[in-house]
Amino acid sequence: LQHKHGPILWKWNEYFDIYHRTFSRFRGKSPVMLILGVNTGGDLFLFKWYFGPGVKIYGIDINDECKAFAAEDDIEIFIGDQGNKAFVQSVVDKIGTPIDIVLDDASH
Repeated sequence: LQHKHGPILWKWNEYFDIYHRTFSRFRGKSPVMLILGVNTGGDLFLFKWYFGPGVKIYGIDINDECKAFAAEDDIEIFIGDQGNKAFVQSVVDKIGTPIDIVLDDASH
């Protein structure tokens, strides 16, 4: 995958096949996704492109600079520690709708 514009995306090539096998059933269906670990923002824009119009993506990261990725209407960022159960529950409560996909890219 060649990436020339936007946030940096750090993924091994093998991930793309895994993601497609796992998430293809959500394409075109306006899924709600929560990404734990926003980092450079690449996942946000990868999945925005992959799922297409109607997707709503939420991200959690401890780095306040990640708020900059929330400039998109369909992306919202929460700053806090994903290891804090009370914080994560407050995010789920704020989202207020069932979450179809949770991707943990922060625990490694």
